Amino acid sequence: MKQIYDFSMPSRQSYAAIPLIIYKLYKTWFKILLPFLVATIFSAGITTKIIFGILLLIGVVFGIVSFFRYTFQVVAEELIIKKGVFKRSKMVIPFERIQSINFKQSIIHQALSVVELEIDTAGSKGSEFELYALSNKKAESLRSTILASKRIDLLPKEEVEIKTSIRHIGEVLFQLSFVDLLKVGLTQNHLKSALLPVALLFWLQNTLQDVDINLEEIIDKNIDTDQIINSSLLILGGFIIVYAIFSILISLIRSIIKYFELKFIRITDGFKVSYGLFTKREITIKDSKIQLFHWRDNLLRKIPKIHSMEIKQASSTTVKQKGSSIHLAGLSQNHINVTLQTYFKDDPYQVKEFISPSEWLLIRQLVILSLLLVAAITALFYFPNEKIIIAGILLIPFLMIRAYLFQQKKKIGMNEEVIHIKGGHFANDHLLFQTYKIQGVAIKQSPFQHRKKLASIIFYTAAGIKRMPYLDLAQAKSIRDYVLMVIETDKRDWM
Repeated sequence: MKQIYDFSMPSRQSYAAIPLIIYKLYKTWFKILLPFLVATIFSAGITTKIIFGILLLIGVVFGIVSFFRYTFQVVAEELIIKKGVFKRSKMVIPFERIQSINFKQSIIHQALSVVELEIDTAGSKGSEFELYALSNKKAESLRSTILASKRIDLLPKEEVEIKTSIRHIGEVLFQLSFVDLLKVGLTQNHLKSALLPVALLFWLQNTLQDVDINLEEIIDKNIDTDQIINSSLLILGGFIIVYAIFSILISLIRSIIKYFELKFIRITDGFKVSYGLFTKREITIKDSKIQLFHWRDNLLRKIPKIHSMEIKQASSTTVKQKGSSIHLAGLSQNHINVTLQTYFKDDPYQVKEFISPSEWLLIRQLVILSLLLVAAITALFYFPNEKIIIAGILLIPFLMIRAYLFQQKKKIGMNEEVIHIKGGHFANDHLLFQTYKIQGVAIKQSPFQHRKKLASIIFYTAAGIKRMPYLDLAQAKSIRDYVLMVIETDKRDWM
């Protein structure tokens, strides 16, 4: 891209950065002052209004001053940042330390026709710095200036919908229709959505207690709970049904917001996915950075025969924290096969033979759970009215079934190119990664495993640690030795 800006001179952000700085400041204050804000709902006087007015004014002044005292420039292949309202600071970032250049464009940025730019550097826990608002052309020009001097990969994660960005033309492997989107929403884990209002209620109660407001007393004064409890079981059943419908609606809405217009594309040297209703996201992963494929279903997804899939890549600490994987939903098994065939090409990725963990894995878990069950039943004789003990007794058989299913489904297989780990409890879970991209492998034994000549094998990848428990020791050593041989002899780049 032709450079149209002179970054050798100190530059400022777009004026749209001012309201964004103020918004972020207000957002931080809101989290800190939340108990005070909740208390003022019940007792808002003239003094409180004056305090709020002063805080709002301070935020506006701080945002304006912060904008004018934040400058950046490029000097001798170094990015120089000067900022600070009360205390000035100078940050010098050599181009060689830059790991990734990230663009982000939320709905606010879209409305203001600007983008947020984040630059991550080697060894940093968070973004080294961020520019809240630049015009599209200026952001692209700054990135081009940096990349022209340093041959680094383009941004591993882009949360953008930028008019001037380069669009890759490739094959569409999967596109989520609205009907498919409804299937995804209806087959999500509704338990998480059901727990959301409960967690919100507990959080609200604790927050109110911090300011000496008793939520239980307010409910007792305004609602006749005894009449509701004694009225009939019909009301309770109706409440459960309404709550279940509410949980499903939450899952459906979250899925629509996240995966709206999901499109998965195969580009020249990688994959690209775009999705999002309010915040448009576009994530690109190069083949060389892909570390593993992870796909799974659940009990509900088995009905329409769809899966979710995650493609994880190697990335810096910062990018891992923000999330740089490709997340897909609503895929059929055929879509998964096409994706793998497109990536592996002529390399074999289908594993024919699998090894199961030792039966001692199940036996040990069942023995532990049985002892807990006996202890719980014994405790029930001494504390017959303890609901927690009763709940534990009912839960333990479920955990036993879960342990049995885990033992039956957990398997590992490999060929000359890949390692495939299967798992899951009530669902089916698959991990597939290339052997030559493994960074390290280790065998670990507990005292019990040592006596039974068993071992757990651990694979260290740039996308995380993966384990296979309770293998026969000889099998575990055979897998370890082969992986180490591939790591030492394979000359292909894994980054």
